[in-house]
Amino acid sequence: MTKLKKQKWEESYKRQENHIFYPKEECVKFLNRFIRRKVGNNDFIDIYKSINHSIKALDYGCGIGCNSILMEEFGIEVYALDISLNAVDTARKLASFAGFDGLTDRINVTKGDTINYKEEEFDFVLCDSVLDSMHFDLAKAIFNEFCRVAKKYIFISLISGNDSNHHREYAGDEIVQTLHEEGTIQSYYNYSRIEELIHGTNFSLKWGCLISEESIVQKSVASRYWLLFERDKGKI
Repeated sequence: MTKLKKQKWEESYKRQENHIFYPKEECVKFLNRFIRRKVGNNDFIDIYKSINHSIKALDYGCGIGCNSILMEEFGIEVYALDISLNAVDTARKLASFAGFDGLTDRINVTKGDTINYKEEEFDFVLCDSVLDSMHFDLAKAIFNEFCRVAKKYIFISLISGNDSNHHREYAGDEIVQTLHEEGTIQSYYNYSRIEELIHGTNFSLKWGCLISEESIVQKSVASRYWLLFERDKGKI
């Protein structure tokens, strides 16, 4: 993870390009389908049964913390990492403002491709719109770290080449030329590349979908994979 790319993300967050204050619908659906279903203001039905007293999660590439705060609202003990100090500082402030002062100490800056937590430390890892913002070899290394620290699930989203400028089976890494996220990496995925991402791990695809959005005004298309991987205890 080069200093150049880290600096580009610092610049992007300083311009407030990725100040997304609300979680994406698919992240909310994931929690309700596979972890805890919200049935009242502070009432939940546990779908995932943790062997511990609480459910513990890692939010990797947390940005300004919208998913971290969401999971805390679901009663999940969250640890969050991001490459950008600007993002981490904002996430801590928002967590405190939302009333989760304990979360502020669990939001930290990550360096390199190593996650400094022990094996199966977390019940699940959530990683939204992150692995597709780096070269594939780095994404592969980080996904292997997810497989090491996740006890049960890994939930991620990846951008698809099924858009206005590429085609569905396109897979490759590009340097972003637009001002938004200028100079960072955009890594496109197809199903073969997803299979390559998980090859050699002890996780298998449990659930997934490809969601496309078409603008009828701009005549443009954007698509994203939402994928849930589950640890296969019988897999070597």
